[in-house]
Amino acid sequence: MIDAMKDLLAKVPNAQELMAEAARPVERAWQETAYVFNGFDEVTVRYAGQPYHLPFGKVTAIHGKPQHKEIDQLASRDGYTKFQQLPLTGERIAREMIEGRGLTERGLVVLLTSTITKEAETAALELGYDYKMNKIESYKIGRDRAKSGQPGKMRPDKLVYKWMKQYSPDDEIFAQQSRRTDSQTTTADALKMLAENQKTMLEMQAKIARLEQGQTAGPAAEAAPALTPPRRKPLESDEALAKRTAQWKIDNNIE
Repeated sequence: MIDAMKDLLAKVPNAQELMAEAARPVERAWQETAYVFNGFDEVTVRYAGQPYHLPFGKVTAIHGKPQHKEIDQLASRDGYTKFQQLPLTGERIAREMIEGRGLTERGLVVLLTSTITKEAETAALELGYDYKMNKIESYKIGRDRAKSGQPGKMRPDKLVYKWMKQYSPDDEIFAQQSRRTDSQTTTADALKMLAENQKTMLEMQAKIARLEQGQTAGPAAEAAPALTPPRRKPLESDEALAKRTAQWKIDNNIE
């Protein structure tokens, strides 16, 4: 057997290359659908003009595109660009979008199934946490440098600020904001009280002016009704009418 193999190698010049090629494992085809676990943060990644929203702590399916426009490198020459329509699998999208851009170091993982093991999930979450904490620490170092007059940033980026509220809520930046908020509230209350006092003073000045002009704030007094002596009732005698008239004078203080 060994001698026969030696004879074959001697007769065929490239026999060794052919045998090595045959021994290589056959590469599998790209999967039509792949999955991404996001252990970093709420992110939206764009690929080939399409946004892919990846919720934090969840596995998201990435489906292929039946028609994808790409440059035909072989047919493009002399400043002339030719495009071709090719199918794009979900696995290729996921790997180029995540692994090709270095997002794995932030805790994003490409999967070939819709489930992730507990160990892989924990590792991804730890990578995401370490990345965020490193960004927070880098900002604090830069802030200290800026305070001493060296190049640095006093204000954090939007994402770093969000992570600091989550992982470093006792930082001095939030204490400063709290003091500014309290000061603004106190100023607003003082201005409101001043406006109310000015309104009361204007009302009092107007009332005094009306009094000086002989006017009153209340409605005009109604005229007293005229006094009319009693009239004779039907079949009433002169004596009875005289008695009622006398009583009417007493009641109205008429002499």
